Amino acid sequence: MDFDFSFFLFSATVVTGIIWWGYLYYLKRNNRQYIEANEPLIVEYARSFFPVVLIVFILRSFIAEPFRIPSGSMMPTLLIGDFILVNKFTYGIRLPVINKKIIDINEPQRGDAMVFRYPKNPTVDYIKRVIGLPGDRISYINKKLTINDIPMKQVSLGRYQGVGQGKSMTGSELVTEDLQSVEHDILINPNAPNIKGTFIVPKGHYFVMGDNRDNSNDSRYWGTVPEKNLVGRAFFIWMNWDWKNTGIGFNRIATVIKEQGDNMHTTHKKQKGITLIPLIFILVMIAFFTLLVLKISPIYMNHSKVVHALETLKHRTDIEKKSKREVWVTLSKQFNMNYVYDVKKKNVKITSRAGYLKVQIVYHVKELILGNLSVWVDFDDSIEVGVK
Repeated sequence: MDFDFSFFLFSATVVTGIIWWGYLYYLKRNNRQYIEANEPLIVEYARSFFPVVLIVFILRSFIAEPFRIPSGSMMPTLLIGDFILVNKFTYGIRLPVINKKIIDINEPQRGDAMVFRYPKNPTVDYIKRVIGLPGDRISYINKKLTINDIPMKQVSLGRYQGVGQGKSMTGSELVTEDLQSVEHDILINPNAPNIKGTFIVPKGHYFVMGDNRDNSNDSRYWGTVPEKNLVGRAFFIWMNWDWKNTGIGFNRIATVIKEQGDNMHTTHKKQKGITLIPLIFILVMIAFFTLLVLKISPIYMNHSKVVHALETLKHRTDIEKKSKREVWVTLSKQFNMNYVYDVKKKNVKITSRAGYLKVQIVYHVKELILGNLSVWVDFDDSIEVGVK
């Protein structure tokens, strides 16, 4: 097991959850009421952080994970300082930490900008372009790529002008390469040594190369990527920061790494599965339901205090012999001690006669969720003591 950020995020989720829910279980087991003011400091921190780390853990593990591009191996597609989002489910749903696939969705396609765990050191994440699929024969000779004995068409676009930390690549040849109907741009340095070789891609493996062909540590040097090392497909540049250029690269922000079209990339064979628009919809729905849970949870937490107050009243000695006023005073003290503000006197109906008492509390809570959207929650609780 690799102790990476996913492991520590998972650990933080488990620890804060155990502390918070363990404390609630302890109170329930010992028939003690929850009073926020008496909450231990460590429980307060756990209660505050648990929903946050849980949401981050779920989003990062199953939906999309952010990465920063630290090198120029994928220039001109991805520049040094690009911050990208990687689709975590397009190659299948995987268990966090151990990265074991449990649900098949798609397989990597030729031309994908794929993030994976470096086979020589799985604690390090790499991003390269998928060139060879299982069973393919890949040849790279004289800076020309051949797949299954078919040469890949290349069209020169002239000299490349680098910026910022990628300025050293100025003068390289900018070339559009056609990977069997998947076009993308690459850089070729005519002065760099000629790397050549022929490779057969094993079953369950993928052959990858950087778009910056003469400045990329890829499958030509260390071999293929096993399926178990896959992380996801890059699909979005959400930020760029290059301290050697202009700082924030505003022209890079919100750039979609397209499946068709421009020089980012390009015409994929249509895959089954979820694309950008459904992904955004899923993220919005997750955010909405998370907000809903965070808004509604305190309502039910406070309701548990009302129920506890009623149960405490029920077990008071000779409570059925008290007057309605005495019952209300006792109950209101319980509410004040536990910071219950949703229940007013008008919400409490007390029925009292010789040897019998019934207390019924009917109230509702309206909570603003977002804009003009509110949720309305109704409660109706009662106790009976004595013989009717």
